Amino acid sequence: MLILLSTKMFNGVVLLFLAGALACVPRQLTITDEAGLKALADCPCCAVELGSDVTLSENWEPIALFTGTLNGRGKTITVSSLTFGDGYGGVFKHLNQSKIVNLKIRANTEVKGSFTYFGLLAATAVDPYFNQVAVEGTLSIISSLSVPPAESISIGGALGYLTGVEPISDILVKLQMTVITTGSDTVRLNVGMGVGLVEHATLSAIHATGSLEVTGPARFTVGGIVGNSTSAVQYSESYPAELIVTRTGIAATTGFSYDLDLVVGGIAGICSAIQHSRATIPNMKITGISTVGGAAGYLARGTSISSSSWANVTIQVTATGDITAGGFVGWLLSSIRNCTSVGNVSLHTQDQPLPPTVSVGPETAGGGFAGRVSADVDECYAYPDSVICISDNCVSYCGGFIGIFHRQNSSIVVKNSAAVTKLVNATGGLYGIAAGFLSRTENEHVHSGAIYLCAAHGNVIYSSESGENKTTSWKSSISAGFVGYAEYLQISNTYAVTNKIISNGYAFSTAAGYGGSLRYRSTIQDSFAVVSTALEVKASFLRTLYPGYDETQAPDDTLTGGASFVAEVYRNSFIDRCYGRAESINITVNAVNSIEGNRLALLGGLSMLTMTGKLSDSFADVKAMKMKINSTKVQPHVGTIGGLVSSLGAIDDCWTRVDETTVEYSGSASPELDGGIGGIVGSLRLGSTVSNSIAYQTKPININGFTPKNLGSVIGYLHDGIVRRIIVNVSFTGSMSQGQPKAFGGLNVSNINGAMAGQVYYLDAASTGNCGDPTTNADFNSKFGNQMHCVGTSAMQESATYDGINFADDSIFGHDATGYPYLRNLPTLSNPSKEGFADNLRKPSALGVTKERQWNYDKVWTSGDETFNYCPHLKSFKDLRGGQVYVTPGQFSCSPGYSGAFCSTFQCTINGDCGPGGKCNVTPGSCQCGLGLYGSSCSESFCGSNCNKKGACTQLDNYVFTCACDQTSYKHAETCRIGCTNLRNGICIGPGDAICDIPYVSTGTGMCVSPDNLFVSTKKLYLMHTMISSIAIALAIISVVLFAGIVTLIVLLVRNKRIGPTGNYIKMQPQDSIPLEAYASRSVL
Repeated sequence: MLILLSTKMFNGVVLLFLAGALACVPRQLTITDEAGLKALADCPCCAVELGSDVTLSENWEPIALFTGTLNGRGKTITVSSLTFGDGYGGVFKHLNQSKIVNLKIRANTEVKGSFTYFGLLAATAVDPYFNQVAVEGTLSIISSLSVPPAESISIGGALGYLTGVEPISDILVKLQMTVITTGSDTVRLNVGMGVGLVEHATLSAIHATGSLEVTGPARFTVGGIVGNSTSAVQYSESYPAELIVTRTGIAATTGFSYDLDLVVGGIAGICSAIQHSRATIPNMKITGISTVGGAAGYLARGTSISSSSWANVTIQVTATGDITAGGFVGWLLSSIRNCTSVGNVSLHTQDQPLPPTVSVGPETAGGGFAGRVSADVDECYAYPDSVICISDNCVSYCGGFIGIFHRQNSSIVVKNSAAVTKLVNATGGLYGIAAGFLSRTENEHVHSGAIYLCAAHGNVIYSSESGENKTTSWKSSISAGFVGYAEYLQISNTYAVTNKIISNGYAFSTAAGYGGSLRYRSTIQDSFAVVSTALEVKASFLRTLYPGYDETQAPDDTLTGGASFVAEVYRNSFIDRCYGRAESINITVNAVNSIEGNRLALLGGLSMLTMTGKLSDSFADVKAMKMKINSTKVQPHVGTIGGLVSSLGAIDDCWTRVDETTVEYSGSASPELDGGIGGIVGSLRLGSTVSNSIAYQTKPININGFTPKNLGSVIGYLHDGIVRRIIVNVSFTGSMSQGQPKAFGGLNVSNINGAMAGQVYYLDAASTGNCGDPTTNADFNSKFGNQMHCVGTSAMQESATYDGINFADDSIFGHDATGYPYLRNLPTLSNPSKEGFADNLRKPSALGVTKERQWNYDKVWTSGDETFNYCPHLKSFKDLRGGQVYVTPGQFSCSPGYSGAFCSTFQCTINGDCGPGGKCNVTPGSCQCGLGLYGSSCSESFCGSNCNKKGACTQLDNYVFTCACDQTSYKHAETCRIGCTNLRNGICIGPGDAICDIPYVSTGTGMCVSPDNLFVSTKKLYLMHTMISSIAIALAIISVVLFAGIVTLIVLLVRNKRIGPTGNYIKMQPQDSIPLEAYASRSVL
């Protein structure tokens, strides 16, 4: 087996074996030149000080092994070029339990060739200790991977490879770093400004500035601090001016982002957690199919939880295929809490049209916080100005907070989180889904997930489809204030406040104030949506559409529309105790009369479509609704509460008020259009139910330019179903040839036995009369005529007649003891036994809702007002930079100086607002922070707890600070701890551990003493060490010879068995890369 090992690996094994055998007593050396540094090859465990700066000559050959201590005393080692014949490059080849302090590496280095591990300080390091180590300058690496030396290569500005037990900390990297590769596209290349590859060790207090640019065909894992790590990164900062990664060649255009062939993060490409760390990168530009995050590209499953970190990164990704990207993390598979992202996200997939035989295409998934979430999220915030996701020919998912909610093998929960955006734009060739919080869910298996105590504040939510030439009805665009498309998802105690929501689709085009499409046993409870300006839907049906990518199947039907709260409630989904409010809802549909298939245009105050789903205890308030169509192939379904209720759908205990509704036809003819326009719902079909509900229109519904075929003051078209306990005050005006319609405009006579009506009250609003028989069907009238009650306007408004019901002042609903709204008692028949229905509307109850998710109803309403004045279900939101987050829609109660969504904007007025040493620029209201502080109000410290008062907060670079601990303390994460109480003449590096100034010697108890005070002189120790070393070397040589003899004997025996060259030899490589396959999902999403 030894024969199969490469020469370089054998040399490394021998060196490590000898080092362990020697167990040397360190000598003390002071180095002043290159020759002294080279001499460390003969003294790997020496205690070394730099007496002066050292400049290395051209083609420096790394020191093979160093296990001692090196005190740079602030001096600099300057590197110009390196050689690495065995694949390891750096000042040192291997660091093994070495301790290096106060050292600076300055590089003006260009490296060419092939290698396995490279770092300017060391190629590899095992359990090292660093304190105030800096690597700076320029580093250019050019490498050909045509004949790769390993399956993975790791490059770091400081270290190529690192492993250890204790956290590794206190390295500053300030590099202009460039890596260019050619050749192989299968090699994994880990690149980090600090470290390339980390296994098991936690990185702590690593700082990176400068810039990083990586180009080539390899499978890149790139990070501002570390490329690839199995562990966490904590108390670290990544501030490169730019991070640019370009994958070239055919491999960059094939595969999917979840293959993880290109992963980039502002702090880490791949790691298990980001803790107490920051990333600020003005320009992160990625080219290629990739997974990208402002802090981490891919947060892998692990035992650690990401926390207390933020990223302000401007991300731009361009590819010809899959993209997954988020302002904080690209793909999240480990839990995260208390993290924030600020920067913008812009994604563009320049893909090609899919052939008819291909059913799975690229996905462009972007989120203001995360591109794809497969783990729990708690107390996280996203504040991007814009999240833009564009796919030229396939699909685009864009969310203000999350792109894709991707459950794999377990349930996940997102809670106590929020997104504040100015623009969310999803444009896709097949479809685009844009939402203020979550674009869509995906499920590999049917596992439930939940979102609660979350919020979305948006200015513009926009979705569109590109490429009108496609004939497929798979084309769609969905825009929603909170969630675009949901399956198996439970949502509660959330809200969305949006200025404008726009869906500009070619085929299936929908928009809603809260949810686009709710499917497969999803629920929304105790939530509300406000659209403060307009909700606009545009659809253009200009050619016949088909179910697939080609025209081999029959023409397909499709629909478009909108509503104030949710567009679709579908497939056993449920809406309960929710509220939608919109200033206006406008639907515009353009189509040609020559197209085949039906086109449905849906408009409802609360929901446009309820199909095998249910709405209950919910209400909507809309100022204006308008639908405009121009084709006889478009069927309008318009209702005050809902457009279409079908397939066992249900609306119960709901009410909607609309001030003004218009349905307009702009074609040259005046046809009788199919569909249904009704007072409460447009069409009721296939066993559906509307019950215990009220529809109120301040003005008559205006019909303009056509005569509806199915127009009813209660239901426009009744296929079959149940209508009971209803109050409708709706009347009509405009182009109607027969005056006011009956209660039911159209009936499906063949299914009349499946219809039922009871205790229905509707308005007699015209002299021609719409009372008397509720329909034109005698059979229906004979069964249910006595259940229909047509009353005048005055009767509906006189309290003496209807027990306090007054539509004009909203007293149609009251508030129970908890303050929750409910409908007041409806009038009942003198003989209720004729109906067999429940007597009154039930009052909604919070019973069954967990305490954590329950609203505090007594604070929801002001007395006599219909609007929210308080949002107590957001109590668990913690203060964010000041202020309490009890809100009215779009407004917050903030502490002095704070404003905006979640009190995230701060403006100072005096110097005292800006913390110790800070100054206030009064005109813009911005703070100039004192030393070591940051944040809009200078309330955050770069040095935790002021270095625990055991050191000074020292500036290393712009926005980079660290604790310079006093002599009795050591650096721990971002602060100082006492470890060496009586230390003099040395540096404390841990509890009872110190690096002593030469000639002092450590006692091992945190003190440095003169060698004259030792019981054994240094000279005697050295002589003893020499003797022990000679014996150890002799034993090691004998062991190696015996081992080689045994291996040779085994080889001879194997040859005698005539094993041919086709045997299965295993290629072994030292420190292979992380097995990414263990992290990535290999199934097609």
